[in-house]
Amino acid sequence: MSHLHFLRTRPLRLLALALLALLSLAAIRTSAAAPAAAGSPPAAAQAAERAEMKRRLSKLAARHPVLVVGRSYCRDSRRIRALVEGLAGEMGLSVMAVHVDSTAEGPEIERAMEAVYGTTAMPQVFIGGRYIGGRDQTMDLHERGKLKAMLHDAAGVRREL
Repeated sequence: MSHLHFLRTRPLRLLALALLALLSLAAIRTSAAAPAAAGSPPAAAQAAERAEMKRRLSKLAARHPVLVVGRSYCRDSRRIRALVEGLAGEMGLSVMAVHVDSTAEGPEIERAMEAVYGTTAMPQVFIGGRYIGGRDQTMDLHERGKLKAMLHDAAGVRREL
């Protein structure tokens, strides 16, 4: 280290170490990004795949007036399902619950949820074929009295079919 004699003061040494760390991090990011970019599908293909996943989720949600996607062991999934089933039952609506951990299509549904809606958090709720959101969004709608109204609308749509 004799050639680094100008780094004898502590502030300069710290600055040099920080600079080396940044350069190393930049090199790691560059080398890690290059293979991923080369092996990943083009943006158009990713967009097409995302659109196909959204179409499949929409089709699944449209087949059921109320769809709750969750995990069988998840307390929040059970609570939201019970809440939605109670409210929907008052209106004669059935609730379809899909447990991603115990269904053959579960991993695909989970990947689609992440690709389309940006989340793998469970539960996720669809009413009348429309994506509502997760636990927090569903509870917020319930507390504001809007969840029941959405279920009522879905019951109206269902009766017209």
